[in-house]
Amino acid sequence: MAALEWAARAADDRQAPLRIIRAGEGSREVLREAQAIARAAGAMGEVTTDQVPGDPGHVLVGESERAALVVVASHGHSRIHDTVAGSCAIHTAMHALCPVVVIRPEQPPSGDMREAVGRVLAGVDGTPLSEDVVGFAFAEAERLGVGVTALHTWIQPVASGHDALVPITTDLEALQHENEAILSEALAAAMADHPDVDVRQVTMQTMPGAAIIEASMGARLVVIGSRGRGPVAGLLLGSTSQAVLHHAGCPVAVIHGPR
Repeated sequence: MAALEWAARAADDRQAPLRIIRAGEGSREVLREAQAIARAAGAMGEVTTDQVPGDPGHVLVGESERAALVVVASHGHSRIHDTVAGSCAIHTAMHALCPVVVIRPEQPPSGDMREAVGRVLAGVDGTPLSEDVVGFAFAEAERLGVGVTALHTWIQPVASGHDALVPITTDLEALQHENEAILSEALAAAMADHPDVDVRQVTMQTMPGAAIIEASMGARLVVIGSRGRGPVAGLLLGSTSQAVLHHAGCPVAVIHGPR
C-alpha cells in the first residue's frame, strides 16, 4: 500500500505514466485493486497494470531497463513474506538500471542527530556517484517542498603495525575542514540548480552507515549511492547501502551510476 501510494504521487509530480507490476502467478483482482489505490493516491496520468511471470527481483530489474524510477516495498505481511520481499528489494536495488526507492516504515526521531527530521537526507561520500545522489536528493526535496540535509562522514587514517591498526598522527581539525570542502564542492551544482531548496551541511568523523541510519529517523527520504569502494564496487551493493536499506527509518532511494 505505501509503495503504491508513494509511486502514484511520484508519477503524478513527474507527469509520468505509472506501471504497476505483479510478478508471478495470481489473481488479477489484486492488480485492479492496486490501480484503484494508485488513483486514490493521486495518480492522474496513465496507470497500467501487468502480471509478469518470474521471480519478483528479476522481473523488477528487467522492468528497470525502461523505467525512470522503480518503487518497491521492503517487507511483506508475514515472516515468510518479509524474507521474500526483503530479498526482492535488495536484489532490485543492487542490479536495477535506474534509481530504486525502497519503501520502509517511517520511524520517529531518536538520539541526538536530528538535522534531517522532515527533510531529504543525502549521503555524500565525495565519489563521482555523489553528483547523481545529490541531484536526485535536491529534485525530490523540491518536489516534496522540504529541505536537504547533506551528510558526509570521514574516519581518521590508520596504518597497520604490530598486527594492529594504529591511527596515523595527523591534524584532525585540518581533516575536518578538508572534508567540509569536499561536501561543499559536491553540493555546488545542485545548489545552483535548486536555489530555493534549504540546505544543511553536516560533516562528521564517524562511520557512514550508523550515521545515516540515525539521521534517517524522522526524515522524509534517504538518498544514497549503490556502490562502495574497491575492485568489486561495481558488482556489489556497498555495505553501507545494505545497512541503510535494512535499518533506515524512512524510504531509501538507491542511485546507480553509469554501467
